[in-house]
Order: sequence, then C-alpha cells, then structure tokens
Amino acid sequence: MKLTQIEFPETLNSALERLSHQTGRSSIELIQEAVEIYLSQQNSPLPSSIGMGASGRNDLSQRDEELLWQDRWLALLQQVAESEQDYATGNTHRGSVADLIAELEN
Repeated sequence: MKLTQIEFPETLNSALERLSHQTGRSSIELIQEAVEIYLSQQNSPLPSSIGMGASGRNDLSQRDEELLWQDRWLALLQQVAESEQDYATGNTHRGSVADLIAELEN
C-alpha cells in the first residue's frame, strides 16, 4: 500500500472519529471503504432508463396533483367542445337518463 496524507476540516474529522468509535473500525478502514464506494459509483455507467421520462419540468413533484387535474380539466374542455359541435351539427341521439349513465359507465 501507498501512504497518502489527507487533511479534513475539523467537523469532518470529528464525525469520522465518532463513526470509528461507534463501529469499532479504524478511520483508515472507513476512509478506504468510502473512497472505494465513491470510485465504483463514478466508473459505473448509469442505467439507460435514467432520464427516460424527463418532462423538462423541475417542479413536477411539488405540483403533480395540480398538473394532473389541469390535464384532466383540459380533456374535459375538449370533450365539451366536441359535444357542442355534435349538437350544433345535429349529431345527437335521444335517450333516457339511465341510457346516459350506462354510456358514461362504459
């Protein structure tokens, strides 16, 4: 092994000493493990699925409900516009309320 000298800020050094005491492992072991984990993550390519569903929005998780309702609202407005067009062109049929409910349930 090659000896390497590392300087840490006091807060990081204190945290490392606490972890060493809690785990019963030396600071050197903990540092070596942390560096190995870090390097293995840097050399691993990300799965191809990462970014696959990128929406381009950075507020999606905070506004998910609002955006879902907004999409639903726009779809309903489109359906109303289509219904108005059908009515204006005479493309309608007569039926009972029960017929309407049955059609809506399908």
